[in-house]
Order: sequence, then C-alpha cells, then structure tokens
Amino acid sequence: MALILGKAIITKIQPLTAWSGRLIKDDNCTMLGIEEYPNWLTAPPPRWDFVAIAFLVSAYLFLGLAVVCDGFCVPAVEKLRIQWHMSYDVAGATLMAGATSAPEFFIHLYATIITKSDMGIGTIVGSAVFNALAITGVCGLIAGSGIQLDWWPVSRDMLWYTIAVAVLTAFIYDGRIQWWEAMTLVIIFLVNTITLFLDQKLQRVFRKPGRECICPCFRPKGEVFDLLDHETDEDEDEEPPFDFCRWPAERGCCAKFLWILSYPWECVLFFTIPNCKRKLTRRCAILTFVLSIAWIAVLTYLLSWMITIIGFNIFVPDSVMGITFLAAGTSIPEMISSYIVTRKGYGSMAVCNAIGSNSVDVLFCLAVPWLIRSLTSDPRLSFISFNSKALYQSTAILFLCVTVLYLTFMVNRFRLNVSLGVFCISVFVCYIVFATLIELNFFFEANLPNCPLSYQ
Repeated sequence: MALILGKAIITKIQPLTAWSGRLIKDDNCTMLGIEEYPNWLTAPPPRWDFVAIAFLVSAYLFLGLAVVCDGFCVPAVEKLRIQWHMSYDVAGATLMAGATSAPEFFIHLYATIITKSDMGIGTIVGSAVFNALAITGVCGLIAGSGIQLDWWPVSRDMLWYTIAVAVLTAFIYDGRIQWWEAMTLVIIFLVNTITLFLDQKLQRVFRKPGRECICPCFRPKGEVFDLLDHETDEDEDEEPPFDFCRWPAERGCCAKFLWILSYPWECVLFFTIPNCKRKLTRRCAILTFVLSIAWIAVLTYLLSWMITIIGFNIFVPDSVMGITFLAAGTSIPEMISSYIVTRKGYGSMAVCNAIGSNSVDVLFCLAVPWLIRSLTSDPRLSFISFNSKALYQSTAILFLCVTVLYLTFMVNRFRLNVSLGVFCISVFVCYIVFATLIELNFFFEANLPNCPLSYQ
C-alpha cells in the first residue's frame, strides 16, 4: 500500500519537476527542443488542440510583456537614467539591455547547469541577429522621415559587440569552452560596463568640440535629439499610470478591447511591482526595475515554451525554430522596449538597446553560466563541449551581419529612417534563408537527426 501511495504521489508531481528530455541523451541524434520544457502539453504530433492553446497563451503572454515593458520597465529606466545622470544611449546599452537580456541569461543558466544542453547557446546566437537587424529595421520603419543618431554611441557599441563576437568565435572553434575562456568573456564585459559609465569623460578626451570629422559619413544631417543636454524636467511627457476605475469611452473598439485584456495583467502587476509613475512609489525606481526584470524573464520563458510547442506540432525542425520563431520570442522584450523609446524620438537609446543587449548576451549571459559550470564540475573536465556543429558557422555569419549593419549606418550617415529599416529587414530575411539552409544540412551536415520523443 505504501509503495502504491508513493508511486501515486510521484506521478502527480512529475509534471512539476520532470523535464524528461534530460533523462536520455544520444550522441547519434539531437534531443528535441520540446523536451527541455515541462511535458504538460507534449504528445506525439500533430496535436492541433495544443497548437490552438499555445497560440492563444502566446498572444496573451505577448500582451503581458508589453504591459511590463511599457508600464514599468521603460519608466524605471528613464527615472534611473535621470537620477544617475546617464545619456540616453548609455542607459539603453546598460540598464535597458540588461533588463531585456534577463530571459536569455536564465534560459542559458538553466540549460547549462541543469540539462547540460545547447538550448541556451542556440537561443542567444539566433536572437542576436534578430536584435541587430530586425529590431533596428523595425525602429527605422517607426522613425518615418528619420531620427538623427550620434555616430559615437552606435560606433562604440558596435565596436564592443564586434570584439565580443570575434572572441566568442575564436573560443568555440574547437567545440569547447575552457574556464579561462569564460573568465575572459566576463572580464571583457566588466571593462565594457566600466567604459560605458565613463562614456562622457571618454568623449571629452577623444571628441574635440566644434571639430568636424574628415569623413562625411560621421557628419550628422540634422540635430541629434536624444542627448543628455536636452533633459529639462524629470516628469516631462510622462504618461500617466493605468487607471483601474476609468473606462476609455473616448477611444476606439480596439483600444477598449485591449483595455479589457490588459486589466488582469495590470491587477497582477499592481500587487507585485511598485509603479514608479505613481506618487506613493515614485522613489522605488530600482525596485521597479529589478522586479520588472524578474517578470520579463518568467514571461519570456513561458512564451518560448509555447512557441516550441507550436513548432513541434507543425513539424518545424528545432534548428530552424531556434533561429526564427524562438529567437524572435526571446527578443520580444528588446523589440517592445525599442519600439516604445523610438516612438518618443530616442533613436540612439533604441539602437543601443538592441546592440547592447547582444553584447550582454555574449559576454554575460553565455559566459557566467559557463564559468559557474566549469568551476563547479569535475576538475578533470575543466571545459564545456558543444553538440551543435553549426554553432561556429552561425557566429561567423553573425560577425558578417554586424559588419554589414555598421557599414549601412555609415552610408546612411547614422540616420534612422525607412530606407535603413527596409534594408536591415531585407538583410535579415536573407540571413534567415541562408541560415535555415545550413540548419537543414543543405550545404553540409550541420546537425544530427532528431531523437525520438522519450515519452510517447
């Protein structure tokens, strides 16, 4: 009787604790991505009811992320930027990039420490191109006639990101990461962060006021708006917080429908995150920022899970999902945050958020879990090996995309407009096509066949 009762208890709690994909591993096949998540909505495909459920849940999670970013995270970043006397671009490359990179960090930490898989690496590499090209392209489309960017912050973040990608590509060439290689990435991250906080002093050293650049590519076409000197009032143009008791009668049907859908999210977030836009919690910007990061991490993980369920049931290979839908899913916080600040005219903040989050992904989100695992594992195995044969090629392509993006900014004289947006999105589509062919073993054998589902 005791054995039967014990078995019943284990069966009941299994969905909460068992990620059965880590139970069976085979060197001759690639573990299915869906086995990295709880098996609540997992069955032999196709299950169209699971697809419908996952699609509806994904849409509502996307709305929740939009509420967190628009109502809590971005206002907290703006207040911290003013309190710490940071420029828009530095705030985008540090505070906002760190907040929006939280999902990648927790996903890779879980994949490296718990399941010991490559899920986090593929997610970060796949989302990097989405951040650099797709988000920049969308910001260009939103900018319309154009937002003039300062060449310094874009060049600065591009330089650091290029260094990060180059070092990462060199380190993973042999298919493994040593502890000192992970430590090197962390040190580069710390140096990058220090230089960002000393950015104003560095500009006074390297940029002479009133002196024009010889190259016309670095001469702005118009006034650069989003600079610290333009800041006058902390509460200027601040949107009011969500009003729970006021029905939006003057708005359209779509706005009313979104208000109804957002109401449960606003209620939950009201009790879990202090809103720094309200008078009583105006001085809680740091707490708002930290709790927003926690919510963004949780919602993005759930969103990635739902997207994986959809791809599994419509027979999209995991390798293709990693560079397309899953990469876009984990980059939703960057997309929403960049969209919000671009609408306000802060183009440098949006671009530096997209590029800076990539640097954070490579130098912190990848390196720290690697360092933890290498220092806590068996001393005889002081390295971490990778299963993906296409990872080196992906980082090399990523390096090429970064170069193309910076040359595009130079040709456009660092103006964020529709033409730049269209070009970036076109390059992103070309990358997706080429990378998909690589992942499908069109040119060479990059990935092993998928393992069968372990619980059929």
